[in-house]
Amino acid sequence: MKIAQSRFAFTLLVALTFILILGQGCTAKKTRFELPPEELLKQGKKFIKEGLTLKARDAFQQLLEEYPNSQERISALMLLGDLHYNDEEFEEAKFQYVRFAQQHPAHKYVDRAYFYSAMSDFRQMDIASRDQTHTQKSIRGFELLIKTYPDSQYAAQSQINLDKAKQTLAENMFEIGKFYFRTQSFQSSIRRLKNVIEEYPEQHFIDEALYLLGESYLKEQNFEAAKSTFKQLLEKYPRSKFIQKARLHYRNSSKSKRTEK
Repeated sequence: MKIAQSRFAFTLLVALTFILILGQGCTAKKTRFELPPEELLKQGKKFIKEGLTLKARDAFQQLLEEYPNSQERISALMLLGDLHYNDEEFEEAKFQYVRFAQQHPAHKYVDRAYFYSAMSDFRQMDIASRDQTHTQKSIRGFELLIKTYPDSQYAAQSQINLDKAKQTLAENMFEIGKFYFRTQSFQSSIRRLKNVIEEYPEQHFIDEALYLLGESYLKEQNFEAAKSTFKQLLEKYPRSKFIQKARLHYRNSSKSKRTEK
């Protein structure tokens, strides 16, 4: 009996010790430095060079919190955004870049804050996802930078990224339109395909989008709209791989239209 009690007491002691250690780990405080703002900034930069990014974050965060009116705060804000961005923590990075742009709109590096704010959304784009929120936000961000700072060193890259983001959005819209076509939801496919053709007419897949749109109209027995769509495909994309089928459908839709009359 005494042996069992001893074993229980020992097990309980080990468990309590483990809980105590775990609790201490969870409540561990951030590194705090007894330094003035200029030294905090230097220390943070030193940590970055040494690869100690967590300590660098602590230094910059402390500077922001304890010295809100210091000149060093401006650099710390941008550097903190960069640390999050390089660690692919894009939401946190964007938060810091937006703060920089809002608090220092006349700063010489404000265009950089705009650029990396948009990049934080750009890096999170996903064509496979129906939720294209980050794509849309990146488009707005790059457009704002190009419009507000046309001479910025980031304007050219912003235009390149803007085109890529628009392509991603267009491809996503097109894939959804094709999905509706495959599942025979033709009214939905018509809406999606019309939108992608009207909003992104320069995309490389527009000939296919026109063909599927014409097919969708045929399935809905809207022969007039089908004929008009196939005619547009024949005139704009004479070398398309869909041209033979489009020509056949164009003739058939014309016959169907005359039969209706």
